[in-house]
Amino acid sequence: MQPTNASLFIIRRYFFPGSLVRRVVRRSQRGWRCREKIVLSHAKAMRSGAGTVPIETCRLWLRVFEPADLDALAKINSDPDVMHHTGDGNLVSREETDRRLRGYIEHPRENGFGLRAAIHKSDHAFVGFCGLQFVAGTQEIEIGFRLAKKYWGQGLATEATRAVLRHGCEAGQASRRATA
Repeated sequence: MQPTNASLFIIRRYFFPGSLVRRVVRRSQRGWRCREKIVLSHAKAMRSGAGTVPIETCRLWLRVFEPADLDALAKINSDPDVMHHTGDGNLVSREETDRRLRGYIEHPRENGFGLRAAIHKSDHAFVGFCGLQFVAGTQEIEIGFRLAKKYWGQGLATEATRAVLRHGCEAGQASRRATA
């Protein structure tokens, strides 16, 4: 019996202080391909502030936001096509983006998780963001993401949300069901 396209997986593990990196490689008709590379922090490390440890996928780095991300984030938040699919569909001003960015930076420090800047590995460009956050006014956790239109249709949102959700569950952050 021949194995199916996605039936063969190799898992490689290696450690660095406070974290475990697991790389999953899949054999398909096109050859061996990296499926995911995820940084899984131990719960103890999360309590000590390791919520700032980057999450890595095959094509993205998901890191905590920095003040320098304001220009790229403001550009995405002012794109009508992007914002049409977000919240109430209204554009977000640069001032409001700056206020939200400060919240995105503080949230992981206070809670051990939050939205993360998504950086494309191939060109080091700011793609958008993805991460876990509290639903406004509740203690429920949701997955939030937004990508620049240039990066739509490439599977990056799926790749990022899977990595963020797995990271949150492994670290014990998303013990309750996350909503999309």
